[in-house]
Amino acid sequence: MARSDIAIRAAREGDLPALVAIANHYIEHTHAMFTTELQTVEGRKTWFDIYGAGR
Repeated sequence: MARSDIAIRAAREGDLPALVAIANHYIEHTHAMFTTELQTVEGRKTWFDIYGAGR
């Protein structure tokens, strides 16, 4: 992938499934997260409503 193919933008609500999948990977396979409980899209929606979408 060329650098010109990368776009950085604020997260959107539609990104939540991918964000949760990434977080859950690190919860299951590393010590990088400060939790051992897997996340759900529904559970992260409340967090996203407060902190996401460019806030």
